[in-house]
Amino acid sequence: MDGRAVVARVIGWLLVVAVAGGIALRWSTVNRPLLIGLVGVLGLALMAPLAVLAATAWWTGSRPLRWGAALVVLGYLVTFGNVRAVIGCGAASPAEGDVRIFTQNVYVGQADPAAVAAAMLASGADVAVLVEAWPPFREALARQPGLEVFAYRLSVPGFEDGEIAVWSRWPLENATGERLSTRPFVQAVVQAPAGPFTIGAVHTAAPIDEREVANWAGELASLGLLDRTSPIVLAGDFNATIDHAQFRSLLENGWTDAHTTKGCGFDLTWPVGRGTGVAAMRLDHVLVSDHFEVKGLEVGHANGSDHKPVIATIHLR
Repeated sequence: MDGRAVVARVIGWLLVVAVAGGIALRWSTVNRPLLIGLVGVLGLALMAPLAVLAATAWWTGSRPLRWGAALVVLGYLVTFGNVRAVIGCGAASPAEGDVRIFTQNVYVGQADPAAVAAAMLASGADVAVLVEAWPPFREALARQPGLEVFAYRLSVPGFEDGEIAVWSRWPLENATGERLSTRPFVQAVVQAPAGPFTIGAVHTAAPIDEREVANWAGELASLGLLDRTSPIVLAGDFNATIDHAQFRSLLENGWTDAHTTKGCGFDLTWPVGRGTGVAAMRLDHVLVSDHFEVKGLEVGHANGSDHKPVIATIHLR
């Protein structure tokens, strides 16, 4: 065996260990900000090492290395379910009883109000949840033509100057607001033609330091315990991906992630507009109780924000 083959095999086995370590990290509950960020991009980050590993195993002809490569590739495919098939993605043809939810983080109000308004209207949204929509942005958005169809706008005493806006074509009733640690959480009953359901607007803490990690984990845990005996939808920026154990724990309480249901693995929403223009994580979600069927799922254009909007078509059973 020549020296190049020896080096290639060593590199191959190092890659096997590295990818296996990444897979193990994804299944772990990490609580350090740096590791939380790493876990959020692991699905994409491990693709390049896997490609190099596959090429190395093939070139060297080493049967043990090929078996090692095959095992970690299989582990990757099983583990990173959010980068699996894209079958089922796309808009759904509207039907009676459908509800279309539009949600976007508008980046501390820096998104283009005209472009956001156009996106809301083009999506055919019935209910829009906007986070980081501070009053100046909401006022500019309200001036955009066509948005008068969203005649009902959330109003919660004590939360008027908050960052969350919920606009609806149908009446909003019994609006309430509370603080999940530091972040506001507001909800209201939407009187949809197919039947009433609760909409919850979410923007959890960003886990950028140890204090915010604790807030983030606690907020996700609180959302998991919300009453789901009647139809309810959660929409917004969860600052978490399906690869975070804390977010998976939330789903295990009985929530369905619209993206996961439709297999839209490569629909990433953030951080568009922060230098690269490329999204690396899906932080924005629409979660539904089991009263709903998810019929369609789209991700739109950022329109000046650092988040792309998510548009989900759901059907009240």
